[in-house]
Amino acid sequence: MNYVSVRAFAKINHFLKIVGVREDGYHLIRSHMQAVSLCDDVRVELAEAGRGGDTRVDVEMETPARCGQPLPQGEGNIAHRAAGLALRLWGSLGGGRVLEDEPVEPCEQVKPGGVGGQGWHVRVAITKRIPMAAGMAGGSADAAATMLALAKMMAPQLPLKDIMKAGARIGADVPFCMAAIARRETALGYGPDSGAGTSFICEGIGDVMSKAAPVRGFAVLVKPDIEVSTPRVYGAWDSMARGDAAGTDGAGVDAAGDSGGADAAGGAGGAEAAGAVGANAVGTEQANDLERPALWLFPRIGDIMDEVKGLAGFAGADADKANAGAGEGGGAGASAPSRVFMTGSGPTIVALYDDESDAASGYERIAQAYKNRTDINAVFQVELLR
Repeated sequence: MNYVSVRAFAKINHFLKIVGVREDGYHLIRSHMQAVSLCDDVRVELAEAGRGGDTRVDVEMETPARCGQPLPQGEGNIAHRAAGLALRLWGSLGGGRVLEDEPVEPCEQVKPGGVGGQGWHVRVAITKRIPMAAGMAGGSADAAATMLALAKMMAPQLPLKDIMKAGARIGADVPFCMAAIARRETALGYGPDSGAGTSFICEGIGDVMSKAAPVRGFAVLVKPDIEVSTPRVYGAWDSMARGDAAGTDGAGVDAAGDSGGADAAGGAGGAEAAGAVGANAVGTEQANDLERPALWLFPRIGDIMDEVKGLAGFAGADADKANAGAGEGGGAGASAPSRVFMTGSGPTIVALYDDESDAASGYERIAQAYKNRTDINAVFQVELLR
């Protein structure tokens, strides 16, 4: 039996702009994604079942309560689908191809007889730390780690960019997650010119990537106990764009909460930027077009965001809203975060800091205020990865 263990990193979106909608309904975006230190641990074990042997994938997950409801451990798990695709791509002896149009099938559908006559047994063991349905690509990161581990064992000669291309067939965020894992998990053997990295401008449906200057800094992440459906949030954005949503006329639909609807182009260093920039340098163009529809669907996200701003001492926080429900221990006089915003489709709220000690102080205040709150799943302090 061979095995590979890797960390699967969460991501945040410094900005997310919706720039169009395809005929098939998929939304075209432009977003700056960056990996953070919060991660799942993924161990992938591979054993040959012999010529003509059956191919089987088992996914096991250890899921703390703060990560939300456990994901299914069979075919409904995205890591299971990723393993099935990897086996179809690389399971034949001498594998290393990329399927263009064939559907992604559960691996059970390739047995008996294995893949290319070769049977395989795969076990994926995931220790969850990234909350589910949090807007931080936790499932995509697990799928990315699974495919990278299997590629390392079955097709080690395959370029990272080819593996990322295959990963896009599992999910739009999977190629980004692969690049981040490849950058930080140096034992996988991907060099600086392989396409690995932790900070990208992502376009198309999120799978067209160009390197961006990583933001230097730290963050406090607050995950409310709210289950957000990404398709539903995009659907609400569509309704707002048409003026169907109550209280909207379609105008300014890209104005994302307090951060405004300024054009994201030109933010965070642009494609192929070399250096890193501080958290205070990202500017006002860092809007999230999904913030407004998410808050329209789930107003409690907005209430908690106001509380976080008040606890962190963020300039312009609504003091009345911030103090309601947050209790004592607000952040007046402390070094405030440079930004407070919702990442992805939500509901996770990010307070971004330049300085680690300021982030630690903010974390202490926020975690203390929320330690007995049943409507908050978890509070994390993380580093933005470079």
